Amino acid sequence: MSKWIGQGGAGVPLRPSRKAQERAQRLRKTVLYVAYERVGMRRGIRACTFLVWWGIGSDEAGHALSAEEYATWAKKSRATAFRELGDFREAFPGHDTPERIWAEVRRQVRVREDRSAVAAEAMGAVLPAEMA
Repeated sequence: MSKWIGQGGAGVPLRPSRKAQERAQRLRKTVLYVAYERVGMRRGIRACTFLVWWGIGSDEAGHALSAEEYATWAKKSRATAFRELGDFREAFPGHDTPERIWAEVRRQVRVREDRSAVAAEAMGAVLPAEMA
């Protein structure tokens, strides 16, 4: 079958079917979308924010941060750090720390000095199907 509608193959390109579009969307879920699906918008944003800032802090420290180290680095209370870690674990079950997910996100994010720009770009990183 031709990929074009019209006479002699010239014309308007065919659009993917709705089913194909839905399948593609299922296969390409962003970090924020996965968290939103699992724990809702408010807690999902908090889980993703923890993931990104934990990752940036770990990159700067040169090793994976513990919750206590993250609290110190981010200038947050210990309780807040553990609350954010709890939201992360609920949004991404099977991941005790953000290390594996951050490694995947980090591959897709451009390195630059502006932390906020890195954080914004990281929220839109696409997770592989086995992590989503």
